[in-house]
Amino acid sequence: MRELRYVVRGASGALVVTHGVAALIAAAWLFTTAGGSAATALFANIAEAVAPLYAAIACARTARRTQGLPRRAWAMLGLGALSWSAGQVIWTWYEHVQSVEVPFPSIADAGFLALVPLTVAGAGAFVDLRRGTVRMLLDALLITGSLFYLSWATILGPLYDAGAANTLEWLVTMAYPAGDVVVGSMMFLLLGHVRGGQRVVFGILGAGYLALAVSDSGFAYLMQSGTYTSASAADIGWIWGFLLIGLAAALQRRCGPVQIVGTGRTWVALPYLPLAVAIGASVVVTVQRGSVGPMLYTLSTVLVVVVVIRQLLGMRDNHRLTMELRATVGNLRLREVELRASQQKLMSRQEELRRLAFTDMLTGVANRSGLFRHLDALADRPDCAGFLSMLYVDLDGFKDVNDTHGHATGDALLTAAANRMGAALGNGEFLARIGGDEFAILVAHRDLGEAKNLAGRLVTALTCPFEIDARTVTVAASIGVATQPAAAADPHELLRDADTAMYTAKVAGKGQYCVFDIESGMPPLPLR
Repeated sequence: MRELRYVVRGASGALVVTHGVAALIAAAWLFTTAGGSAATALFANIAEAVAPLYAAIACARTARRTQGLPRRAWAMLGLGALSWSAGQVIWTWYEHVQSVEVPFPSIADAGFLALVPLTVAGAGAFVDLRRGTVRMLLDALLITGSLFYLSWATILGPLYDAGAANTLEWLVTMAYPAGDVVVGSMMFLLLGHVRGGQRVVFGILGAGYLALAVSDSGFAYLMQSGTYTSASAADIGWIWGFLLIGLAAALQRRCGPVQIVGTGRTWVALPYLPLAVAIGASVVVTVQRGSVGPMLYTLSTVLVVVVVIRQLLGMRDNHRLTMELRATVGNLRLREVELRASQQKLMSRQEELRRLAFTDMLTGVANRSGLFRHLDALADRPDCAGFLSMLYVDLDGFKDVNDTHGHATGDALLTAAANRMGAALGNGEFLARIGGDEFAILVAHRDLGEAKNLAGRLVTALTCPFEIDARTVTVAASIGVATQPAAAADPHELLRDADTAMYTAKVAGKGQYCVFDIESGMPPLPLR
């Protein structure tokens, strides 16, 4: 409905109204025979020449504004309408200029029948046959066979049974409804491969060719019975048909480029619509005549075979799509596993980077950043109580070892010293290297004596010689101790006070520790 509202509003609505008025005028003149039968016949012949000429011009204008395959398609539809107009001009010349009965067949029939191959070529140019060729051909066979079945049951069969004066006359008579069957099939097929507002345009286009088919069938029947005259009721379909074709071409210029797609869920059953009508006709024929006859029986067999093949292809396509879906799901699951593994590796790498960011690469203990993070974590604990002590450790004599034995020995000494200090620590005591030969130890405790005891143990432990690369090296330790209440501890002040106390111990003779006096702000005398 939205597509129909789009067509009937604005400039498109004016087009529809204009064509509707023209169609009503033509119908009124033909059915009322205004001005007499001669004037009505002349009007009908002129209208039947002008209407296809108008359709040809409209298709040509649309072709000029279109690119690619649709441009060729509209051009071929225009040529088909032009050939029909040329045939009608010849017919009018016979009837009104020479005032003779139009022979049948005549040159005019060549123009009329040329419409069929040109229209089929035009409709086929809209669709890219490289996509779904087999399915499309089967749909075309199903539609064509169904419409041919219907046409044979109603028009072609009686014409065949009636015979003709000669073979050429019979062939030309049969060509009209047979050609209409082919054109109608292409229109059905094309309608199932367009979407959006294009369906309205091509619906109007198909209605135009359907009107031509009705008039062609009536013409064939009347010609075979010898009762056809110009301006008969059959003529109105030709006028209306070409007006609808011209209207479709004009609307196409306002709807944008033609979009040909695969059949959707609604339109996939389109080929079965004419088949259902053909089945209904078969029932009627069987009831009226007792049998369908050899031709309709053969057509029925062909249609059954086509339907079976189409269904088998559908099953094959469904199986293929199912297998592709399963393969896609399998690939997605494999990809999911790979992504999870990659995510786990990424998380592990992030954790490793986070650990390295707070770890001293040489000794494996925490670095300055790790020390402050640990101190902040302790201070933020809701159950934090007691005191926090910072022990600032400087290795006395390290520079001499480093200068005498080299940096490799110095690095090994730092690692060994870190290991020895780590072995002397207890639970809740945290070791970090804060630069060069300087270490810091964070202690959470309730008794101030714990920090002093630890400092004494470290002085004793670090005084013992180290075996480095088959060399015996000796260093000592100057340690500064600073203590603050855990609830109000300032990390930077704590480290600064411990550093101050460490320098006091170093100046006093090294190899000893000194405790910072938090009340006076000065370190007391060092303790060995």
